[in-house]
Amino acid sequence: MRNTLDILKDLHEGGINAAEVYALADETEPFEIHSSWGLSKSEWTAYCQGAGWEDLAKWRYNSWPSVCCVCGRPLPSPPEFGWFVTESGDGTVLRHIRCRKSQD
Repeated sequence: MRNTLDILKDLHEGGINAAEVYALADETEPFEIHSSWGLSKSEWTAYCQGAGWEDLAKWRYNSWPSVCCVCGRPLPSPPEFGWFVTESGDGTVLRHIRCRKSQD
């Protein structure tokens, strides 16, 4: 049986730094990251959409973004879906998949 890591916990607590996580991810098959790094389905989805390891650790321990960066309406809270990762002047954020307000 393979041990499961908790990379985000280790990153949050300072047991590993972001550069080390990125280097380890570069050397690891994506399936292995998904199956043995202790990521939830929401975290894995956000990672696959471009969220960085620092973003994921921050969201897990300090709360996920709760409003859409486009319209300002509430987002479904993970593990619910209906959001995707995007970049803005505020960094990595979430927006509705189908937002009523178009992004300029």
